[in-house]
Amino acid sequence: MNVEQILQGLNPNTTNINLEFRQLDSINNLVENFARFQRLKYINLQGNQLTQLSNNLAILFIEELDISQNPLDFDIVIKQLQQLSKLTKLHMTIKPEEVQIIQENLPQLRFLNNREINPVVFKQKDLEQYAIQFEKLIEISKDDRLRNLFDEHVKNVMKDLSLRLSKDLPIFKAKTHLLRAKYALQELNFNMIIEYTQNLDQKMSAILQMVHDDHANIFKELTNIILSQDSINPVSQYIEKLEKQELLIKQLESDLQEQQQTIQMCQEENQKYLDLIIRHGKTNYDSKQPQQNYQQQQQALKPNNKKIDTSVIKEKSLQNSQLNEGSQLSTAKLIPLKLLKEQIQEIYDSKTKYDLKCQETKQARETMEQYMYTYLNQKYGLKNIIIEQASTIIQSVKRLSQEDNDICVFGKILRNECDEEFRFVQIQVKQTISELLRMFLRQKNPLKNMTDIKEMWNQKMQNYLSLDECQEIVNYMYNQEDSQVLLQKLSQIKLQGNKLEYCQFVMQILDFQLFTHEKYLQKFLKLFRQVDIEKKGYLSDVQFRQLMNTTNLNLCEEEINKFMCILDPFNNQQMTFSSIVSLLSSVGRNQVTLLQKIQ
Repeated sequence: MNVEQILQGLNPNTTNINLEFRQLDSINNLVENFARFQRLKYINLQGNQLTQLSNNLAILFIEELDISQNPLDFDIVIKQLQQLSKLTKLHMTIKPEEVQIIQENLPQLRFLNNREINPVVFKQKDLEQYAIQFEKLIEISKDDRLRNLFDEHVKNVMKDLSLRLSKDLPIFKAKTHLLRAKYALQELNFNMIIEYTQNLDQKMSAILQMVHDDHANIFKELTNIILSQDSINPVSQYIEKLEKQELLIKQLESDLQEQQQTIQMCQEENQKYLDLIIRHGKTNYDSKQPQQNYQQQQQALKPNNKKIDTSVIKEKSLQNSQLNEGSQLSTAKLIPLKLLKEQIQEIYDSKTKYDLKCQETKQARETMEQYMYTYLNQKYGLKNIIIEQASTIIQSVKRLSQEDNDICVFGKILRNECDEEFRFVQIQVKQTISELLRMFLRQKNPLKNMTDIKEMWNQKMQNYLSLDECQEIVNYMYNQEDSQVLLQKLSQIKLQGNKLEYCQFVMQILDFQLFTHEKYLQKFLKLFRQVDIEKKGYLSDVQFRQLMNTTNLNLCEEEINKFMCILDPFNNQQMTFSSIVSLLSSVGRNQVTLLQKIQ
């Protein structure tokens, strides 16, 4: 069933459209169809071939969009997303440094990849400024009993604000409630000033009370007007956007014309040089040779998408690695920990780009093991150097896996014991630990400014955490059962002054995360290896059918064919372990993934 048929079969009042893994490379012709559904709130375009969206998105009023697992042009897509005025939830595969750009360009966005961004919160500096003002008023009035009143008032206002912000409100309403809370906090200060003035000058106090009441009524009416609105989206904003888009289109048309002229000039230059080469060739070769020379040159100009067979190199490097294992001489070739991690990251980054290139040229995705040899071949080119470098990496990973979780994960990915995407989980775990630590420090030190908090935060990450801090982070991240297991492991570590080194704490959590993930993959990995007898790390169509039939998933022929179209759209007969794990982890029934259902 094609996309048009799917859309035609939907109820006109539907709120969700799901077009994930449909091999879409453009939605320009679909936007008007989407707009027909007046109650549409959510569109799922995950796992397609989209490089950009559409310049006509302003006609849609969706609140949630999933465009993850697409080879998107980030800069273009961000500009296109600005047209979605009601978009509050976005799912998109991004790099950590791109989060800030999204926040700046999509200010109305509330959630990015299920994490709240730009949450509306009462800033610590505002509360501190309010407390300073109150203290000055107490010094003037010389009434210390008011401190209890201050504490109670702050508690009530913040409790009311927290209750209101816990609801799923538009951003402008949430900010209005925040302003009301700030106003309410200043009310106590204002009342203290009026009361103090009354003892000095009753007439002045009465005038001040009148001004206060008028000001309060104006503020109340204004905020009530704002809160009564369903949305704030003036027509002038649309006009301004359209004007900007027209200017952008004109600029792009001008740039395109210049590029076309440049391309034409380059083609003419290339042809001149090619004719010159052919003419020179005639003086040195017989009458048949120039044509052969021309054909060779033309062939050299064509892009070579053929993958290099690195199986011989791989076999030789593995033999070297096995021979060197246990040898004292091999330790001289070990890569230092820091340098090895840098080299692994370089391989990761290079493979990400290579995977996109394979997708564009309709080639099969390589396993990490395959790509390591491809990467070394591209970098060095000489067989002996490639063998030596591969052996060194394998040996270094084996020796240092116990010392560093990142290296351990890379080794397991190389051996197809773990999927490639799991490394992103570990990155997220590190970021979560760091962010939780910062959050706890802010909670424990509410009167400190952000500069002091940041300094404390950096000190903690470079040195030690208390057991209480470790326990708070673990309890926040995991359920009760997992927390108990992890805390027990931490208690067995030798502590220094009842403290645990931050890097050691992070390593323990990463190791625990890896352990649980391996447990999650254990049953599937066993079935995969029964089919992948040669331990290549990838399956053909026949092997994939065999794998699916050995599971207890009871998939029908249509479902298996659908999965093969997703995993191997160009029929390359190569579906990697990582790709299969990623697919089975993202598809499920009743909130349980297919991978979890495998027994």
